[in-house]
Amino acid sequence: MSNNFFTGGIPISIGDMISLQLLDMSNNKLSGGIPRHLPMGLFTFDVSNNQLFGDIPTSMENLSLMKTLDLRNNTLFGGIPRWMGKMSNLQELVMANNHFEGPIPMELCNLSSSLQFLDLSANNISGSLPSCFIFSSLTHVYLSRNKLKGPITSFLNSSYLVTLDLSNNHLTGNIPNWIGTLSALVYLLLDNNHF
Repeated sequence: MSNNFFTGGIPISIGDMISLQLLDMSNNKLSGGIPRHLPMGLFTFDVSNNQLFGDIPTSMENLSLMKTLDLRNNTLFGGIPRWMGKMSNLQELVMANNHFEGPIPMELCNLSSSLQFLDLSANNISGSLPSCFIFSSLTHVYLSRNKLKGPITSFLNSSYLVTLDLSNNHLTGNIPNWIGTLSALVYLLLDNNHF
């Protein structure tokens, strides 16, 4: 259902489609919030590039099979839910260009063996980089255009990391030596910080 001109809200009746595994409604003009009731078997939920607003409903905590969650380019707000750390199969978490605020929850560290793609850029995320982020699976990390502060911790320990974008924040301190050990790194963006 992507790339159309659909308007209005996402029908709540979608939650009754118990066999649905992939729902792609991206690139429309949908408004309203994310439905409180979604199919339990969803692997992919993509509502990017719409006009959705509101917070992420706590009912999504039960979507334990989710692999791809793409909410980018909407007007969603609130904090990044701690329960996302329970989504043990999550491989792609894309929440860029919304109005999310508050810190990156420590609970996301529980995704260290599954998460490959993390994009939280262009929000109002504050606080420091969690020191527990020792991901073995991450390939792309986008945290630019937020309000992150403090030093770059050794949270990125992935030999598969290709992209690391921490630009346009309020990070301070030294650029750590361990960045030089990231043998697969192709894109390193640290500009517009306070190093």
